[in-house]
Amino acid sequence: MLTPAPSGAFAGSSGNLPQDSGVTGLWTAGDVVLAVGTGFAYRSSDRGVHFTRLAVPVRFPTVWGDGQGEVFVAGENGFLRSTDGGLSFASPGAATGMIVQSIGGPTAAQLFVAGSDGKGPLVARSRDHGATWQRLKLPIDSGWLFDVGTTGKHDVIVTGHTDSQGVVLRSTDDGNTWKRLPAFLPDRQENRKLCFSEGTLFVSSTYGLYRTRDLGASWHLATDVGAEVLALACRGKEVVVGGRNRALFVSHDLGVTWSSEALTGVFTAPSLVSVQAVAFAATGESYIGFEGLYTDRRGTLLRRSP
Repeated sequence: MLTPAPSGAFAGSSGNLPQDSGVTGLWTAGDVVLAVGTGFAYRSSDRGVHFTRLAVPVRFPTVWGDGQGEVFVAGENGFLRSTDGGLSFASPGAATGMIVQSIGGPTAAQLFVAGSDGKGPLVARSRDHGATWQRLKLPIDSGWLFDVGTTGKHDVIVTGHTDSQGVVLRSTDDGNTWKRLPAFLPDRQENRKLCFSEGTLFVSSTYGLYRTRDLGASWHLATDVGAEVLALACRGKEVVVGGRNRALFVSHDLGVTWSSEALTGVFTAPSLVSVQAVAFAATGESYIGFEGLYTDRRGTLLRRSP
């Protein structure tokens, strides 16, 4: 259970998601919140105050929904679809045949997943709500992909690494062809997370966050996170980036200025727990998912009141 907090403050409660290894994916629409992790999924229908556990045994899952009732969870060789806002899930057809790290798309009828087939990077597309999948040809053949997002109806971007350096790939024709965007950092970096809002694309490096307003023609450092980046989300002008060692930074002006969120009031025992997932709600709440924390039974999921 989560407890309401004063406006603008994060709060959790003791053992809020008990006996689980941590939240790796968050999704919200209206009053519904889904929190997923290794072999579990929780659903809330009251903006994250109370949660019910769902039977979704997908390993290392990610979650994405279209905001109209369709929600998808995926992981290692598993892909499930819900048509009732996450109340129930079922397989929509054939498995993707890959280790899915991220789901995204302009609509539920035009989905993309990114990850690996165990041998190299992979992006697949479904045009029938996940019933069938087509593997897409990429300009790289080694490494791993971590995130996929859209900046328009036909514009798709994926991030990852290849040949010991970060990589950002963009397609402007629904994934039929891809181009590699200019790198913004030298070798031995990962481009793990991305988000897009109000004409600005944010992409993480291993330890920082970069932004571009011309879809990769030029990059600028948004903020130095100082820890491995694992989570990123945008909504309107608000951006949240987080990572290892309890790193959490928030911008309210689309990445121009940043503040470090103090979580010492929530974490009552010393810990280097990692921020693993972030989600914004249209109703004003925001949610932060953490790896499993058992020193004081707090921190698996936090909620910030608007």
